[in-house]
This record gives sequence, C-alpha cells and structure tokens, in this order.
Amino acid sequence: MQLPSVPPIAKTLPGYEFTAWFAVVAPKGTNAEIIAKLNEQFRKAMSSPEFVKRFEAEGLEVIGSTPEQLAAHLDSELKKWARVIKERKMKAE
Repeated sequence: MQLPSVPPIAKTLPGYEFTAWFAVVAPKGTNAEIIAKLNEQFRKAMSSPEFVKRFEAEGLEVIGSTPEQLAAHLDSELKKWARVIKERKMKAE
C-alpha cells in the first residue's frame, strides 16, 4: 500500500536505507541448464503486464535479474548486514 501523504523515510531519517526483496533459489549443485530455464520462465512470467500491474498496485517494483545479478546482490546484502550487526554488537538471544 502506498501512502502519498507520508514522506519517504529517507527524508525523515537521512541515511536510512532498507529494502525488502524476494528471490527464487534452487538447491546448491542444481544443473546450470535447469537454472537457466527456470530463470528464463520466471523472468518471462514476471514481465507480463498483468504481473507487473498487480505488483505495482501494491507499491512493489518488479526486477527480474540473472542468477549472477542475484548472487552479487546477496553478497552485497550479507556484507552490509554483517557490518551493521558487528558495529552495533548485536547478538541472537
């Protein structure tokens, strides 16, 4: 749900950054041809006007990436959140 009268959090808390994202993954060792075919089919489905319209109505941006782009994103997210956890001395209880 979009809230047009509410300012973006980045305007309220400068430097704040957080995004939620979803990914489809397969077990380690899955054949590269199968990964390529699954990626092709997911990207095809995700680019359909009906799919895009439904997600955009919820305020979501549809990004269909490659397995390599997802791997780079995951690596970046792991590094970012590991740094945040370490800096704030966070611990699981």
